[in-house]
Amino acid sequence: MFLHPLVAAFMVLWLSFVGHGILVDRSGPLIFLWGMFAFGVVIVAVGFVPEVITAKRLITLALKSASVNTVQIHPA
Repeated sequence: MFLHPLVAAFMVLWLSFVGHGILVDRSGPLIFLWGMFAFGVVIVAVGFVPEVITAKRLITLALKSASVNTVQIHPA
């Protein structure tokens, strides 16, 4: 599973600008910049990881039930 391309692009831009501010520019208070960076990572993880776990469980369940319901034909 993957993030939506627009979400991924937005997060790359956001985290790169904030990371640049932390490492190079130092234009704002460091605690604020680190907080923004952590917030960006956490918000993606909280929204994405549980959905991946749920989707993985559902796909596994569907594949297991599909293999149980198949008819096996043995050559005579």
